[in-house]
Amino acid sequence: MSHRHRQTKQKNEKTPVHTTFVDASTEGGKSTAERYARRMVLMNQVTNLRNAQRLAEAIPLQQEICVLDEQMHGRNSSSAGLSWNKLGEMQYENKDFAAAEVSLKLAVEIREGLGEDFDTSVSRDNLARIFEVYGRMEDAKKMRLRGRKAQNITCACYTCKYLQQGVGFDRLKACSRCKSVFYCSADCQKVDWKERHKFYCKAPETPAASTT
Repeated sequence: MSHRHRQTKQKNEKTPVHTTFVDASTEGGKSTAERYARRMVLMNQVTNLRNAQRLAEAIPLQQEICVLDEQMHGRNSSSAGLSWNKLGEMQYENKDFAAAEVSLKLAVEIREGLGEDFDTSVSRDNLARIFEVYGRMEDAKKMRLRGRKAQNITCACYTCKYLQQGVGFDRLKACSRCKSVFYCSADCQKVDWKERHKFYCKAPETPAASTT
């Protein structure tokens, strides 16, 4: 299940992403049970801080959860993919787009390696949102369309009623202007346009006309 949420950003504080991990076999001699207990505590803290919109405090705790999941389950596990996706979403909400891109690229890599499913399409859509922020609309389109063959592309609206199950590509319609983002209905398009997409949408660039 995805942890996609939409929250209002309160602070513009940047939190660096950590990509160096401690060897689980030497990390203080902690047992799996101790790591699991620590993870449960962290999850509750992250949920409470996120609900209070204290993202700058929640993000380092979510980073620790990512480390614990890799130690307990392996980097290429579904648990690690879920945790990195959640971290990327939080960094996106906190407008730390560079860190979010790192986290979401890892989430996409892990989830695509595990196979095509709804969660895979969610991580790709999250990463495509980063590309939209950067004005890289063609990259956003390509990222989302990586799931086309498997009919695995999610509606880009966070409040879509099909969000937890996904819809087939044949049921999705592209934004008529940028062609880079896909929706299952006009209602979903209107919601995402108002909350997010209108700030980034632009028509595809056309090649300059030859002067010769």
